Amino acid sequence: TIRANILGQLTVADLCLQRSIHCTLIGTGSLYSYDSHHLTGSGIGFREEEEPNFANNFYVRMRIILEALIKEYPNVLNLRVVFPISDDFHPRSMPAKLTKYPKILSIPTSYSVLDDLWPILIEMPRKNLTGTFNFTNPGVTDHSYILGLYRELIEPNFSWVEVTEEEKESMQKVPRSFSELDVSKLLHHFPNIPSVKESVRFVFERMKRRLELETS
Repeated sequence: TIRANILGQLTVADLCLQRSIHCTLIGTGSLYSYDSHHLTGSGIGFREEEEPNFANNFYVRMRIILEALIKEYPNVLNLRVVFPISDDFHPRSMPAKLTKYPKILSIPTSYSVLDDLWPILIEMPRKNLTGTFNFTNPGVTDHSYILGLYRELIEPNFSWVEVTEEEKESMQKVPRSFSELDVSKLLHHFPNIPSVKESVRFVFERMKRRLELETS
């Protein structure tokens, strides 16, 4: 993880700088957890310049170190992705993972709908944008909302189990990487990114149409 997530990416950034090449790095945005200044449901998101307050696993700690280092590279665009969602129902996308979980902990948080953000990914280097961007859709939603759309539009007989209030209280004693990321900086350059709730519905509607075509 140190080789891949620090040394490898730092080497790429450095080689690009030596050759005057724009470099885009993509990594996790799960660097924050709700706190007294960013309460759940408050609409106050973590801005790019705020220090991460979540470092409960090795990968995230390595990512925080990398972000501190790449600030010194003027050619680097650093994109923070959280809970990626795509309409191809890729096994590693969030909806596919959620359908496999035995229990669901549902807390409002940011998500990255790749169908909206990938076209922007191409445009950002063209605009010569650099620095760190929270790369998520505006607003928050939660796992239960996503599974509800999956049941409504894809699999009517699907069901899931949510953790009990007692379990939730116990789990929330340990910081978790649920948070709202502020995307004002991204929206300044790309103001037409849809809200996450609106976009997730579109994702499942496209998925439904594709499944209907495949079975017709």
